[in-house]
Amino acid sequence: MIMEKNLKHIKIREPYKSVSPFLFGFYEKIKRKELGYSLDNVSKDLSISKGNLSEMENGLRIMKIEIFHRFLTRYNIEFAEDLKYLVEMREILIQIFEAFLRFNRKKQEKVREQFESMDRSWENTSGFLIGLLIEYFIRSVLDHKSQEDVFELLVSSESCLSNDEKALLYMIRGMEGRRNTTFKNKETFFEQALNYVDEKEMNDLEALIEYYQIMDEIRSGSTFEVYTKCSQVRNKFYNSHNYIRALYLDNLEAVSITYLRAYSSAYRRFETLLYNMEYVDDPYLRFCVVQNAILVLCVLKEYKKALEWMKKERNTFSYGLSNFVFAPYCFYMLDDLEEANNTIKKIKPYVKDQSDQLLLNIIKYAIENNENAFFEDSQRLLILDQKNKKQENIELTYRFMISFYKKNGIESRQIKLQEEYISFLTR
Repeated sequence: MIMEKNLKHIKIREPYKSVSPFLFGFYEKIKRKELGYSLDNVSKDLSISKGNLSEMENGLRIMKIEIFHRFLTRYNIEFAEDLKYLVEMREILIQIFEAFLRFNRKKQEKVREQFESMDRSWENTSGFLIGLLIEYFIRSVLDHKSQEDVFELLVSSESCLSNDEKALLYMIRGMEGRRNTTFKNKETFFEQALNYVDEKEMNDLEALIEYYQIMDEIRSGSTFEVYTKCSQVRNKFYNSHNYIRALYLDNLEAVSITYLRAYSSAYRRFETLLYNMEYVDDPYLRFCVVQNAILVLCVLKEYKKALEWMKKERNTFSYGLSNFVFAPYCFYMLDDLEEANNTIKKIKPYVKDQSDQLLLNIIKYAIENNENAFFEDSQRLLILDQKNKKQENIELTYRFMISFYKKNGIESRQIKLQEEYISFLTR
């Protein structure tokens, strides 16, 4: 009798020997939702409590092989290769999330290769929706391409996704909204993501969503509440030993201070952050911090110091020219027109951003005393800066225009701009 019982267990175990038992509950949850059964109904059919089944589905309790087999038999579900693809999709999702969480771009590309090498073999399996979620993640976040149809399909089928997967979906949608100005009420996507997140499957997910929510709030105009939120989220990353993300929060916190116009305080924070980064290998974060520090120095009229930073941090510009375009601006404000013009010639072929191109244009027109061209492009730049809510850039553009009209004795435009500038500062 004992021998027969053992043989029965061996037969049951055979097909699942390479599968982690924690994935049985996850697989059961997906299939249960696909079939439209409630947690209560399935728990009764499997002769276990509703609470126990819920914990199994969320990875808090191992689902025994016998219970898993009973589920497959009761609902006539073929195991075959189905779970294999689901497991692979699940693993890739976790990998890409972890790579993204840690800002590991090499790993992001590796995971992309791993996903694409499957050549959509997951399409007719229970891993289909997770595959779509990964595809949406890659296209929207890594490639910056709109995936409206994929999002709509995922939303219509979201009952088949776990809570953390739903949270990821809405977080990605919120991030996509930063690039798509047609999105309405994009902040609600982050709120929806936070409502779903349960952290049972993906550590730091809640903090990651809050991180991007803060970025969105800063663009809309920082408040003291945003500054406070930065500290709270940063502590979450410190507590989970995610020090790179904590440093990114330090950067965001300093940026939020610039929006409160406490520029001297913000600059001191950027300086401290760069000092703390001496032993951190993250060139992109360094680029971001240097970019912010240079911009703040320009606002503080510390043009020589800004140029020193640019010279010292030249190697970080491989990530973009957004900070170096202020070199001609600094030279112009220091009355070194020749160096300003030479610098424009050197960097203009590499500048792609529209606002950066306009900034170089108006400096060039100012050097040439081309008042009409200067006026047209400076107005376009001001409108673009206001549209993108780049507060420091708006201040610098106003100052540059006022300086130009003052030098050329055009008092009417100088006075009008000064009034607009004061209105902007007191808004």
